[in-house]
Amino acid sequence: MSLDTLRVALRALTFTESGFYFSAGFEYSKPLWGRLFDRSGPETEIVHFSYDASGWAISVGAGFYVW
Repeated sequence: MSLDTLRVALRALTFTESGFYFSAGFEYSKPLWGRLFDRSGPETEIVHFSYDASGWAISVGAGFYVW
């Protein structure tokens, strides 16, 4: 299942000389047209609903780059 959403995100990345990086970000998410797509069967089913909510997310991550 999937939902039409508008997502706006801001993320900051910091790299180190040894290949590590750290990230932090904020994300705002809001449903757009109230359409929910169900693709589990042989045909795609679209359900329309009235939903007025939004969400905020905070993300923190770390990683390693190999060149």
